[in-house]
Amino acid sequence: MIAFLLQQHLRSATGTTVSTHDYPKPAPWCRRIFIWRDRGRRNNPAFVHESVRFGGGGVLVYAGISIDGRTDLYIIRDGPLTARRFWDEILRPIVVPYAAAIGDDFILMNNNCRPHRANLVEDFLFEEGIIRME
Repeated sequence: MIAFLLQQHLRSATGTTVSTHDYPKPAPWCRRIFIWRDRGRRNNPAFVHESVRFGGGGVLVYAGISIDGRTDLYIIRDGPLTARRFWDEILRPIVVPYAAAIGDDFILMNNNCRPHRANLVEDFLFEEGIIRME
């Protein structure tokens, strides 16, 4: 269900359609090329999009999910996610209002990537009274 919702958000935000299926990763020695076609455009070379499975780029997204609700899917564009960008583009406009809507029971859970653990982020979360799960 979550994969379907993420697929819908990505399509509405960027116009890009992705599969909701998680395909097994091919072995490094496998030289297969994956070809993705839009629906209804079967085998027409003008509409064949070759994609590189590994090292071919990707998309970085952020969304908040809890028992009481969810945030919108946010697509992080134009370069890497730094602590400053995480603070400007994720924490202030998305996490703080969501935390306020949830109330005193809100606990932020994120991973240990550097932008999430930077002093700038730690200080901001402390000032906003947001508790983060260790």
